[in-house]
Amino acid sequence: MPKNQDDENGYRPFNKLRVQMTHQYKIILNPHAGSGRGQRELPKIQHLLNHHSLDYDLTCTENTWHAAELASEAA
Repeated sequence: MPKNQDDENGYRPFNKLRVQMTHQYKIILNPHAGSGRGQRELPKIQHLLNHHSLDYDLTCTENTWHAAELASEAA
């Protein structure tokens, strides 16, 4: 059978099967990290995520243990 050709039943060989998986990424950002660098870099981060068409949920932390709570909820 030639490469990338269906068999007599119209099926591709298993090793040629392509599966596209989608992922949603959970981004936890501390806007106060690095003397406020987290907040300053936020537009760049969002631009890169959008440029690469990534599905994401970005949340900024609001207090000391908020990142741990968000990570626990996401797991």
